[in-house]
Amino acid sequence: MDGLVFGWDFCKDYSQIIAFHLKKMVAEPIHIAANESDLIPSVIAKKKDSTDWKIGEEACRLSEESETVFIQDLFNHENTEEYLAIFIKKIHNHLKEKFPDEEFRCLTIALPSLKPVWIGHIRKILEDLDWKKEKIHFISRSECYFYYLLNKKKELWNDYAALFDLSDSGFHYYELKINRSAKPQTANIYYEKLDDGFNPKILDTSAGGKLADQILCGCAERLMQKKSYSSILLTGKGFVHSEWAVNFIKLAGSHKRLYYAPDVLAEGAALKAYEYVAEGKLHPYVLLCEGTLSTTISLKAEVNGTEKQVAFALAGDHWHDLTNTLILLVNASPSIDFYLSQNHLKQVQKLSIPLKNLPERPKKTTKIEVQITFINENTMQVKIRDLGFGELFPASFMEIQKEICFQPT
Repeated sequence: MDGLVFGWDFCKDYSQIIAFHLKKMVAEPIHIAANESDLIPSVIAKKKDSTDWKIGEEACRLSEESETVFIQDLFNHENTEEYLAIFIKKIHNHLKEKFPDEEFRCLTIALPSLKPVWIGHIRKILEDLDWKKEKIHFISRSECYFYYLLNKKKELWNDYAALFDLSDSGFHYYELKINRSAKPQTANIYYEKLDDGFNPKILDTSAGGKLADQILCGCAERLMQKKSYSSILLTGKGFVHSEWAVNFIKLAGSHKRLYYAPDVLAEGAALKAYEYVAEGKLHPYVLLCEGTLSTTISLKAEVNGTEKQVAFALAGDHWHDLTNTLILLVNASPSIDFYLSQNHLKQVQKLSIPLKNLPERPKKTTKIEVQITFINENTMQVKIRDLGFGELFPASFMEIQKEICFQPT
């Protein structure tokens, strides 16, 4: 298989990109300049009287000069789309210059939050740069962690596995547990942002380092307790120099294998990109984490004379790019009934949407279009539209819209 796929961990404070060579099956970190880190600051800067924007470390250096415009946190700004476009175009052009003769097969981007507005902005920018829609994918950082571990020896994730990420955006914890008793088996990733008051800048002083060590130890003791871990990974620029975290390292290291893995999230995104172009999944698990549904949603319908359970969405599906539509012929039922189930639970939740606002017609003379989309992993938007029944009963196109909220357990 020829060409390249890319994994991009796109955060508010930095970006990290891995190019995966499909023919050689080799991962390559991307550096904007040869002497720079592969942790690329997600910032842009220019001279006030110039249109020549710089990104990354060059932008940081430029910001120290007088008469400059320096933009940080590209995701939360009144000109977010404009500034994201500048940064993304610079990254795109760099990749094209670095790999002029390679086909770009897929790009998977991990975002700090899978907000539809962010996904929409970035997708539009990339499509304007001639990336085809089907080559662009978005996943959570939790999913990146799973794919990174999946590519390692099973002994690193056979039991509980954990990742601590420390960067300018804060302190983050991810925990993987395979549920082998579920049918099918599930990979469950718990995520928590730890201590919102933690500021990595306190690491600049000795006293601050000791305080940070205490904060991390407190978080780790609460989360890890008496669990048995196959591995614990550390990532993020806060752990590049970890001599300040003596007690935290000792505590984490007491739970078997402890590693510093600087590329874990970008590499995981690249492996997910590889899965998109490969034939079939890289694993047998239903992945339950940020960005995926924990619930299977179905309805009962008669298919070729037999009543069947028809799935609208499956546990493990990405909710943020999921839209499904069914055309149904209404029997005598006064409602559309959705059935919600989770792998580890036997009980099934039933949620009904009455059809009382649609035109009254004889039995089996009303076709309806049922469409579902998702606002988030726990909220489904349902749209039901009347399509009538040919010339005998013309469509009114009346619509019923309803939000259905469900909480995973």
